[in-house]
This record gives sequence, C-alpha cells and structure tokens, in this order.
Amino acid sequence: MATFTTIVVFLPMILVEDASGSFSFYLQRIGLPVIFALLASLVVALILIPLAATKIISRKSVPELGIIRKSRETYRKLLTVVLAHRLDTVLVIVAIMGITFGILMPNTPKADENSGNISDFFIRFDLPNNYTLDESNEYFKIVEDTIAANAARYKIKAVDTRFRKSRGRIRVFLEQPKKDQWYGAVYRGMRKVLGLTVHQRMEKNEVLADLKERLPMRPGITFRTSWRGASEGNDEGTVSVTLHGDDTGKLAELAQEVERRLRLLDGVISVETDREEGGDEVKVVMNRQIAQRNGINPNQVAFTLMYAVRGINLPRFHAGDKEIEIRVQFKEEDRQNLEQLKNISFMNRSGRSVPLSALASFSIEKGFGQIPRENGKSFLAVKAKTTRSDLMKISRQIDRVMSGFELPFGYSWEKGQRFRRFRDQNTSFSSSLKVAIIFVFILMGILFESFILPLSVLIAIPLSLFGAYLMLFLTGTSQDIMAGIGMIILIGVVVNNAIVLVDMINRRRREGLTRHEAILDAGSHRFRPIMMTSFTTIGGLLPMALGNAALIGIPYAPMGL
Repeated sequence: MATFTTIVVFLPMILVEDASGSFSFYLQRIGLPVIFALLASLVVALILIPLAATKIISRKSVPELGIIRKSRETYRKLLTVVLAHRLDTVLVIVAIMGITFGILMPNTPKADENSGNISDFFIRFDLPNNYTLDESNEYFKIVEDTIAANAARYKIKAVDTRFRKSRGRIRVFLEQPKKDQWYGAVYRGMRKVLGLTVHQRMEKNEVLADLKERLPMRPGITFRTSWRGASEGNDEGTVSVTLHGDDTGKLAELAQEVERRLRLLDGVISVETDREEGGDEVKVVMNRQIAQRNGINPNQVAFTLMYAVRGINLPRFHAGDKEIEIRVQFKEEDRQNLEQLKNISFMNRSGRSVPLSALASFSIEKGFGQIPRENGKSFLAVKAKTTRSDLMKISRQIDRVMSGFELPFGYSWEKGQRFRRFRDQNTSFSSSLKVAIIFVFILMGILFESFILPLSVLIAIPLSLFGAYLMLFLTGTSQDIMAGIGMIILIGVVVNNAIVLVDMINRRRREGLTRHEAILDAGSHRFRPIMMTSFTTIGGLLPMALGNAALIGIPYAPMGL
C-alpha cells in the first residue's frame, strides 16, 4: 500500500491540465523515473529480500541498542500523554496548521522557473544617429575595457561585441560554476543553514547591477539589459507591465509614467519600453485657434501634406486607346528639407496666403517601427529587469507603485506574461495537490476497506507541509517549481509511516485489545521501523537538499528540503 500511495501522487500530471506547460514538463521527467524505481523496489521487497533474508539473517538473537530502547520508551510515554489530552492535541494540530497556512506559506518567497542562473547575458546600446562608425568603435572599445577590468571579479569567460553606427550589443559569457565534490556542497549548505558566512561567486544579476554602475555614460547613448521585442518568458529576471488602448502614441506617453513608477521597485537594474523604433519622423501639431481664426480646416492641411510629400494616385487618364497613370506629388527638389515643408502655403478666408509655419509647430521624433495589436487594441509593454526572484513580492510592489495611476477611458494596464504564467503554475500546483490527496484517500479507502481510517492517516499531510514550509522559510529558499513538485511527492511519502501504524493498530484490535491498548502497543512495536524509514529517506535527500545540482539553471535543493 505504501508503494502505491507514493506512485498515485504522480497521476495528477496526467489528469490535471497545466496551462503554463512547465509544471507538467518537470513533473513528468522527475515522476516517471521515480515510478519505475518504486515498482522495481516493490518487486525486490516482495521476492528478492525474503529470499536473501533466509540466507543472511542469523537465528541468533541480537540485543536491542540502549538508545533505541530508551527512545521507544520515551515515545510510548509521550503517546500516553497525547491520548490522555486529546483535545489539547487537537488544538496544537490546529495551531500548527494555522502557522503553516497563515504565516509560513504567505511569507515564503515565491519564484518561477526563470529564477535559474544561466551563464550569459546581453547589453544592448542605442547610439545617436549622427554617430560615425569610428565614433561607435571608440565607444565600444571603452565599454570592452571597462568589462575587461572587472573580468576576474565577474568570472567572465568571453565577450562578444557587435555594432553598427547607431546601435550595438555586447554578449557576456560567464564561467560555469565548478562542480564541487558532494561534501564541499554539503559543507557550504550547512554553513548557509546555520547562518554562517558563505563565500560565493557573483551571480548574473549581481554582475549586471554592478556593471550598470560602471558603464561609461555619454549624451544620447542609452543601454538596456534585455532584448527589445524578446519574449518576457525567455528573458530571465525581467517583469513587465502591459498597457492596452486605442492609440499607440497615447500608450507611449503613458509608458513614460509607468517607467518612472517601475523604477521605484526594489532591486531594479533597468526599465525600458518595449517598442521597436523606426526612423526619424517630422511631427506637425496644428494650432487650432490660429487655424480657426484663418478659416483653415486641419483636415485640409493633413490631406495637402499627404499629397505633397507621400503623393497620391489619381484615376487613369484615357487618351484614345492608351491609359496614362497620374500621380499628384511635389517635385523631389521641392520636398528635400523641413524648411520647404514649413513654407507650404494655404489660403485663408480673406484670400491671403498663410505659410504652414504660422499654423503649426514642428518637432523631429522617432516613429514606431511596428504597432502591435491584440484583440483589436494596441498594446505596449514596459519591462523592468530586477535582481529579485520573489515574484509574489514583486507583484505586490507593482500593485503598490501602480496604485493611483489614472488612465483615460478605454485604456488599461495589466501585469505581464511572466506573472500570468506564474499564476497558471500556482493553479496547476494547487490542483495537482488536491487531486493527489484525493487519489491517496481513495486508494487507502479501498485497501483499508474503510473510508474512516484514511482520515486518520491524512492528518500527516498538513503536518508535513508545516515542516516543508518551515525549512524553506528558515533557509530563505524560494518556493519554486521544484519545491512544488517535492511537496506533491511528499504527500505519497509521509502517509507511508501512518499506513504502517494504522495497519498495526487494526491487527491489535482484531486480536482483542482495546483501542487505547492497541494504539500504545502498535506505536511501541512500529517505532523502530518507522524511524528507520524516516531517517533513510532524510539521509537520501540530504545530498539533494545541500548540494548544487540543477536542471536548466533551476536547483534541485528546494525539492529535497
């Protein structure tokens, strides 16, 4: 029964739909090998171990160790006290559950699979349009020298630089952490748990934060530490706020205020608006009062400029059996610069000619390279790169800095893709946890031939969650996707000892003992095997909990804790 309760907790990965996809991805790759290993161990336990026991175990009686005997006697006395104060015991259990779900769970850092430490990062630069290639080369040499001066401290393996006149990017490759022997990782892990100093190399986000302060700043040059237009899910350490509305220009104005607010977040390295810039554009803003005073319609001005600069095709002219294409547009030499545009004249209501420069103001701005739309509305994302990994805390901080942000009618904002995926992961985790508990309950009900006895076994689950969250909280370890998988596996593991104990109590009851006597006798007889299975499980998980093994930058340690 104990083996099947461990196996059955992996069924949610098949039955529960995972919107994010990542939770089931890891659960399948961890769960399937465990299932086959458990089935193999079941065959060994039922067939090979009894056969080996007949040849290996001696008939000679082995005296029980004094420490085990004293521990069992102490446990029997404690169990007697618990049975004599059942109401107090229930209150203690309720208090433990309250601490678990009211204090430990909300205050444990929450992280997603993007919190791993992948060993390379990009810095992208935007340079003024009037820069020459030689000037760009000079600037990037200074940047490379700055990086080289700190290469030893940052543990940099290589630097790849690519640039053109107006933009460029630098990719920094960090050295992979050396694979320590298991005892070295265990030693450092124990020092970390005890709160002692642990000397470690700088992580990627720490390198980024330090390098940002050292990069040379020049007028007109901006840089960012994330790919513009890249998916937030592929950009480690980045969170975003997405604005939705009808007008992209208005979204760009609102994004400036969002940038200012996101810079108030703790641990922010850089903030940028995720927009692809086009070329320089001339922005013409009409002075409506002057235009109205002259009797000039702004639409008339807009169409005139469109005809003059961009041109427009008129219907084809038929001359006999020929068709002649007609296009209305200023001559090329009449539309070469901004002064020619300002001198375009319009007739006012009194018949006098008024130049465009007297009707409007002019400015040169970067245009949009593209205008993304979703569900019929434009959207614009503002990204913030942060050194923090607790997504739940970051989410609360974003809610705080964005509070009071007034938007025009028809405009809205929401937290970005990474938060949506994190929410989907939490939903999948909660659903998998519930389904696993239900499956374990049903399986025990069938094997016990009762649905009352399994309730006494399930009490071990919230108590085990108390231990799991307490370890995460005390060690400052984030509850990430590995910790979630570990908690689901924990459901099948922790009920094993309870199953063994309840089964023994049932046997003693069938032999005629009272309920009180059966509980004390079963607890005394099963104390040693329960302690053996518990300590062997703990011993097997210690290398994982204190080691440095990782999958795609995501450590296994939280699953072992």
